[in-house]
Amino acid sequence: REKLRKEFRARPFLEERFKPIHLGGRIEACVRGCNPDWVVYDYDLKSAYGTVQTTLPMFNFDKPKRFTDPKECYEYLLDHQFCFGICSFDEVSHRDGIKYPALIQRDTEENVTVFTLSAKNYKLSSFEFMAAFKDFDRITGFEACIYEHADEIGAIGKFQIEIRKERQRNKEEGNEEFSQFLKLLGNTSYGKFAQGYKDKKVIDLKNSTRDKTNTKKLDKSQISNLFYSAYIPRWLEL
Repeated sequence: REKLRKEFRARPFLEERFKPIHLGGRIEACVRGCNPDWVVYDYDLKSAYGTVQTTLPMFNFDKPKRFTDPKECYEYLLDHQFCFGICSFDEVSHRDGIKYPALIQRDTEENVTVFTLSAKNYKLSSFEFMAAFKDFDRITGFEACIYEHADEIGAIGKFQIEIRKERQRNKEEGNEEFSQFLKLLGNTSYGKFAQGYKDKKVIDLKNSTRDKTNTKKLDKSQISNLFYSAYIPRWLEL
């Protein structure tokens, strides 16, 4: 019913701010190579994108935390790991011997992705910064804007929790196909957050015929939101 309709959007100014880190997943970006003295545990998140979305809290967009000292920011993020924001640098470079740099350059025209050891005028998400901080050798002109989370789970998280409960119930009742459909439903909400930012073209079924296929620009969905879209794959990297 219309009276129950409610939109969950970040503030409009966040749209442009989070574009520089909206690059899709790159899960191995901060792997540090072989560490023979370490005991490493690999935790596989069941239905990873849905699992991450269950963590989505409410955020305080009115009073972001600001930092100019990278070490202070890193220590704050260690204690507040579900906060999310952007860290920017005049210059940033990795120490020698890094196998998987966290810094990435993408040429959209050539469709080429390059991992680099250094960069100027660069932006990372707070999750990437926290994971890669100890691998950086030099940082200048650091600024960070971090949005704190409230203890309350947001509408997205509640939706994902209900999806998960319904999946489990259908599995126990032997409805495996419907359970897989629910998994797909939970995962694809991430895609709807990202929809409409890449000027992507899709087939226009309504205006296509058997003899001619027409395309149209994929517009933003009703829940397109770069803040949440960036949060989800960046959390997986952490």
